[in-house]
Amino acid sequence: MSCCPTDKSCLPCDYTQKGAINEDKAYVVTAENATIGVLVIPDIFGMTSQAFYVADQISERLNAKVVIPDVFAGKPWPKSDYPPKDYAALGAWIGSEGAYEVQKPRFEPALNALKAEFAKVGLVGFCLGGKMVVTAQKEGIAGAVAAVHPAKFTAAEFAEGLPAPVLVIASKDEDAAVMDAVEADFKKDAKFGPLSVMSRFPTMFHGFMGARADFTDADNFAKFTEGLDVLVAFFEKAL
Repeated sequence: MSCCPTDKSCLPCDYTQKGAINEDKAYVVTAENATIGVLVIPDIFGMTSQAFYVADQISERLNAKVVIPDVFAGKPWPKSDYPPKDYAALGAWIGSEGAYEVQKPRFEPALNALKAEFAKVGLVGFCLGGKMVVTAQKEGIAGAVAAVHPAKFTAAEFAEGLPAPVLVIASKDEDAAVMDAVEADFKKDAKFGPLSVMSRFPTMFHGFMGARADFTDADNFAKFTEGLDVLVAFFEKAL
């Protein structure tokens, strides 16, 4: 299987976003008198209505400027090709377009701009983006980090701790042993700080807060909303 531990398809979403795409092809939404910045790295499907909804909600509820950079240079994995016809092709694409050394130069200018504008900046990553933000935070570049149903995680990611609070939102499809190890580290290891937390959604699929979210399904939308509440509460405390 690919980076994503599910074959659930990406779904359309009837939502009109509040922000806009800027000259750098990033999605930007800004609350009036914003006081913090949040950078969101999306899943492999890139700019989707679900991602815009999350950004808009974070902006409104945290009084933030939120930016989703174009980390796939305008060529995310096609929503129409998931599950992929060729898993090997998807794996090769992730190995190139999803590599940290490729994505970092694509999100770093937006991150630096937020840090120049705000004293407090957070990172949010979905699926593969979760790995990106945790890897980035090893450099201590943000005040807090959230990884939502992260892909390609290993327990070693957290072996030395991270220099900021971390939230991991886990679905039933992520590697349970890895999630257990990370949660145990959060509970026992002071290097993560008291605000780091694992929030589990054992009935939800990988991607339930990303491009696979089905807002027409009452249970999915309820759990999506609950996850969003967890995300907002974390940043309210951590930033």
